Amino acid sequence: MKELYNESSCSHSGDKEKKNICERLHPGSSISDCALEGAFKFLSSYEDCAHLIYSSSTCFTTTFIEKSSQQKHSNYFCSNLDLNDIIFGGTSKLMFQLDRIVTLCQPKVIFIYITCVTSLIGEDVNAIAQQKQHALGVRIVPILAAGFLGVENFGARIASMTLCEHLIGRKEPKEITPYDVNLLSCDASLQEMKTYCALIESIGLRVLTTFGSGDSVEPIMYAHKAKLNILISAKPLATMARKMEKIWGIPWIQVSFFGKYATSDALRTIAEVFNDGKLSRNTQKVIAFEEKKLAEQLELFKDSLYAKKVLINLQGTLSWAYIPLLRELDMHVVATSIENITEDDKEQAIRLLLGKGMFMYEPENEQMDIIEEEKIDLLITNSDNVYAAVQTKIPFLNIEKAKEKNYVGYRGILEFAYILENTLKNPLFKIVYREAPWLG
Repeated sequence: MKELYNESSCSHSGDKEKKNICERLHPGSSISDCALEGAFKFLSSYEDCAHLIYSSSTCFTTTFIEKSSQQKHSNYFCSNLDLNDIIFGGTSKLMFQLDRIVTLCQPKVIFIYITCVTSLIGEDVNAIAQQKQHALGVRIVPILAAGFLGVENFGARIASMTLCEHLIGRKEPKEITPYDVNLLSCDASLQEMKTYCALIESIGLRVLTTFGSGDSVEPIMYAHKAKLNILISAKPLATMARKMEKIWGIPWIQVSFFGKYATSDALRTIAEVFNDGKLSRNTQKVIAFEEKKLAEQLELFKDSLYAKKVLINLQGTLSWAYIPLLRELDMHVVATSIENITEDDKEQAIRLLLGKGMFMYEPENEQMDIIEEEKIDLLITNSDNVYAAVQTKIPFLNIEKAKEKNYVGYRGILEFAYILENTLKNPLFKIVYREAPWLG
C-alpha cells in the first residue's frame, strides 16, 4: 500500500510540498469521492461478475451502487451488515451471501469490496475468500479499497493492482497475433471504449483486453499476452502498467483521444511502438481520411460556434479534456476550474491554457464575476454548478447528461459540435430566463 501512495510516474512523486492524488486522507478532510467508489467504478461494467459490497447499508457508496444497478445490470449486492455483525463479526453472513450469489447468477468472478467499517472490524477477508473459492469453484477476489485510504483515482489504482495479483495470467487466449494490445482506462463508458477499440483496430491492431470498461472479465485473465498496454487518460493505472512490464515484459504508453490532433498523435504514437512499415503507412492513410472527412463535416458548425466564449467547471472531472475540442471548434475557452483537480490534471490544463489568453480559477469565489466580466456565452458544468448559469442567464451544458454520447475520437468532435450548437440555440433558455410578466 505504501508503494501505491508513491507512484513514480506521477509528476508530483517525491514532492512533499504538493497535495496529490496519492496522498493519504486525514480525519476531517473533505472529499467528494472515496477509494471504494473508484474501485467499484473501475470494475463494475463486467457483467459476468458479481460485485459484493461488504458493508452496512449506511455506506454512501451502497446508495451509488443501487442507482447503478438500475441503469446497468443486477449483479450488484450489499451485505447489509447490522450492529450485531459489526460487533461480533460478519463472517457467517459473508459466507452465506457468497453461496447465494453463486446460486443466483453463476458468476465467473466475485469481487468483494471492503469498506471503511469492515476494514476496521479486522476480519481476514482474504482467508474467507480463499476458503470459499475452493468450496464453490468460483474465483473470489477481495478488493481492499476502503474509502478512507484515498480518493477515487487511488481506488482505481488499488483495484488494478489486485487484478495483477489475482486474475491476469490465469488463462491463455485461443490465438495470439503480433499486433495484440490492451486498453486501460479509469472511467470510460462502454461507448467510449468501443470508439477506442474501433480506432485502434482501424489501423491494423487487435484489442485483446479492455480494463476499466468491458463486457466480460475473461479477457483480463489472458491480458499478459498483449504486445503493448495503451493507457487512455488513465494516470492512476500507470502503476499497473509498470507492474505488467516488470512481470510480463509488456511496454506501455499513455495517450489521449480528446480532439482531432490528440487522436491523430495517439494513433501515430501507437503505430511507432511496433516499428512496422506497413502498420505506419496504414495509420497515415486512416488519419488523412478521417481528418479530411471531419474538416468537411465541421464546416456546418463554423458560423454558430466561432469565437463563442466558454467557461468550464467540472470539479476536477477531466477539466482539461474538453479544452482541445473547444479550441478545434474555434471557440474561446476563457477559464477552467481547479476545484478537486489532481496535480497531474492541473499540469495538463496549464499546458493547454498556457499562452492562449486563458486561466484557471476557484469557482466558489470567482465564477459569477468571470461570467459577467468576460461576457461568457456558455458554461460547461455538472449538475451541482448550473446555478451560476441560471443566475447570470446564460446557456449551460450539463456534461453529466450529455455523457450519454461520447466525445472521443474524430466522430466525438462532431458529436460535441452538434450538442454545443443545439445548446446555444436552444429557445428554452430564453423562455426560462424571461422576466415574469407580473414583475414588469
